[in-house]
This record gives sequence, C-alpha cells and structure tokens, in this order.
Amino acid sequence: MWGFAHVSQDITQRTSMRRRSRVPTVKKAVNEFVRRLRGAARPAVARQSLKYFKPGDSIYVCGVKTPEVRKFARELYRRVEGDWGIGDALEFCDSMVWRRELESKTLGFFLLSHFRDEFRSDLLRRAEGWVVAQLCENWAAVDTLCGAITSPVLERNPRTVTSLRRMARSRNMWVRRTAVVTLVPLARSGMYLDEAYEIVVPLFGNSEDLMHKALGWLLREAGKTDMERLERFLARYGHGMPRTTVRYAIERFPETARKKLLTDTRGG
Repeated sequence: MWGFAHVSQDITQRTSMRRRSRVPTVKKAVNEFVRRLRGAARPAVARQSLKYFKPGDSIYVCGVKTPEVRKFARELYRRVEGDWGIGDALEFCDSMVWRRELESKTLGFFLLSHFRDEFRSDLLRRAEGWVVAQLCENWAAVDTLCGAITSPVLERNPRTVTSLRRMARSRNMWVRRTAVVTLVPLARSGMYLDEAYEIVVPLFGNSEDLMHKALGWLLREAGKTDMERLERFLARYGHGMPRTTVRYAIERFPETARKKLLTDTRGG
C-alpha cells in the first residue's frame, strides 16, 4: 500500500513539473500572442473596422475580430490558470496596452478580466493611468476597458464610486467617458442608479459628441429597470440635454412616447 501511494505521489509531482514547464512567463506570453495577432490579421477586417471611427481618430487596427481576440484570451488563461496571479495578469495587460494595435490592448483587457475575483480598488487608478497616458484614445479601447475591468472593479469595491465622480470632472474627455461607461453594465442590472443619474447632470454641457452618446447610453440602460424614473428625469432635465443624449436615452420607449419626449425636451 505504501509503495502504491509513493508511486502515485511521484507521478503527480512529475505531471505538475511538466505543467509548470508549459506555463509561459509573462514576457513569452506577450511575444507569442503579439505574433499570433499579427498572423490572424486581415486587411479587409481592418478596413471594415475603421468605418466605425471618424477621420483623425487615434486608432490603429491590425484586423482581428473581437471574438477571435476573446478566444486568444481564453486560451492563454487556461494555460496559466492556477500559476499566474493578478500581478502576472496585470503585467501582461500593461505590456499589451502600451502597444499600438487596438487588438493588443483588447487582448490585455480580456485576459486581465479573467482575474476579476482578485480585483482591488487600486486597479481603477491603474486603468485611469492608461487613459491619461493616451493609451486608450478612442471609444473602442475605453469601452472595452470599462466592460472588462473598471465595471468589475466597481462591482467588487463599491467605495470606488467616489473616484468615478472625480473622474467625471476631468479635463480629459476619455477619462470622463470612462467614468460614465463604467456605470453602464451595472445600471443595466439596476445597480448604482442613483449614481448614474447624479453623474450625468453636470456633464450635459460637454461639447464632445462621444460624451453626448455616452450619457444617453447610460441613461437608456438605467431606464431598463425603471422606465418611469427615467421619464421623470427627462421631464426635469431633458430641456438642458444635448439632443443626441435625449435620442439615445429614449430608444427603449414606445414610438408615441419617444415623439412626445422629443417635443417636450426641445429648446430649453
């Protein structure tokens, strides 16, 4: 019996050693998946992607569709699960975010999102730093960052909502958009509705179209669980909103109600 247990333990140790030998270091993982993104790049996909951005936007795409980028992230996570911790994942993400291609940044965000159970409040500051450093200067990078990282940080660390209020007052439009879009998936589930309605009001005077759309998006999602509250909010503040914000906010209303709200909120 002792001999059997000894042999089983030896086999387990050898299996564990073989697994560890296959787990890439962060540096090797970065190099490998940068190569794989380049290999998967398609010029036609890149051209199609650029149609969603305006001329002059700070954007560089190599032409890999988002589902394929997600697949790469899942594959890497399966290989490192149990061996990498949040520090390794953050190092990988940081290396990818500093790369030019949107797909590299996206892969970094998706990989880090697999470690959300270890997200702490200070990760929001790290994410804000990427935005301030001009590493996420387009709506696609910011919105992916929010969905994959900053929203889960807030969900796990409710006190970080105070940081969002500060970020919403930033002179940097991308930091302001991060503050707003972070609340979108949570408001969709009926969470942080008070904060969502509070954060948008001071931003109605923003001049950027991408902020107008973000504000309307947040209001629309907040209304999904309480349409009457959104209608009351629009009745009070709608006349001071950008028209794009109003149109986005009322998309879920019936057609008759939409037309009435458009009329009632016109020309404050």
